[in-house]
Amino acid sequence: MGGFPIALGGEHSITYGVVKGLLDAGIKDIGVIQIDAHANLRDTYLGDKYSHASVMKRVVIYPIKKLPFYGIRPLILLKFLDIEFVRN
Repeated sequence: MGGFPIALGGEHSITYGVVKGLLDAGIKDIGVIQIDAHANLRDTYLGDKYSHASVMKRVVIYPIKKLPFYGIRPLILLKFLDIEFVRN
């Protein structure tokens, strides 16, 4: 058909479901743009691995071609990622 899906906004944890759904449907050429002050890369938050604070940790395990982060406070980002990952 030539189209492509776009998902905007919503509660943080929706992102994982959208990414997983696209990949499960066989759509492999996807990208995610994260615009947030927080990295949301905790392994779990309050015992929930799918919480708003850990959603991007679930997303980065997938082979996503592009995953730029915008607006994240530098100290928060460096707490969760190694510097080579951030540069790439």
